[in-house]
Amino acid sequence: MIWFYGGAWDWGNKDRSNALVPMISRGYAIAGVTYTKSREEVFPAVINDCRAAVSFLRLNAKRFNLDPKRFGAAGESSGGHLTALLATTGDSNEFMKHPVTQKASSAIQAASPWCGPTDFLKLNDVKASQDYSRKHSAPSRLIGAPIKEAREKCRKANPITYVSKGDPPCFIVHGDKDFVVPMNQSELLHAALKKAGVPSTLHVVEGGGHGFSKVTPANDEIVKKVMNFFDRRLKTARNSTDPQLRSTPH
Repeated sequence: MIWFYGGAWDWGNKDRSNALVPMISRGYAIAGVTYTKSREEVFPAVINDCRAAVSFLRLNAKRFNLDPKRFGAAGESSGGHLTALLATTGDSNEFMKHPVTQKASSAIQAASPWCGPTDFLKLNDVKASQDYSRKHSAPSRLIGAPIKEAREKCRKANPITYVSKGDPPCFIVHGDKDFVVPMNQSELLHAALKKAGVPSTLHVVEGGGHGFSKVTPANDEIVKKVMNFFDRRLKTARNSTDPQLRSTPH
């Protein structure tokens, strides 16, 4: 299980992976990924890193005692965006800058994006705590330009751009009182996945704000639902002929 922390693509590190620690007791290994920050290099550096991390883990599965046929990913906020983007690009050749992605697949077999942006240009379509079109907004900093002035860059960074039938099942989590990343972002992703024929569940947290990784009784219940989803999707052995698991040729 690979966790992508939140932090507006600009702060944090892999040590903030405590949300899924309870999964260890269910037989999972947990990996956290530290990725290039937007202030260091703009998109697509960050997703290149994420795909490389998955490939690295799969390439070294025997060393770390992992099952390379059963990789899942989850993340919160900007990490939710990266989780969704990882899920929707696993069957494509997008964002494979790092050499390791040529040696092992970077596909995942199940994903749980939490309250992440999925269509930058629709962030302001509903009530939000800020004007995301500002040049200093997190999405604008990620792509290196105000989002309304860089529609093509937004399209490339949007997970829904890459949705296709071959994407892995998703369990999406969002609070209906989240005005940091409005819930329409998860609704858009869920609708796109369902239209493409991808198994998708949108779990709406009534009264929930932004983020569920802090340890609280309420958040623990959400994490249990997420764990149950991964149990259903990953604890059944995958067919070894799954095309998403074949190593990419050199």
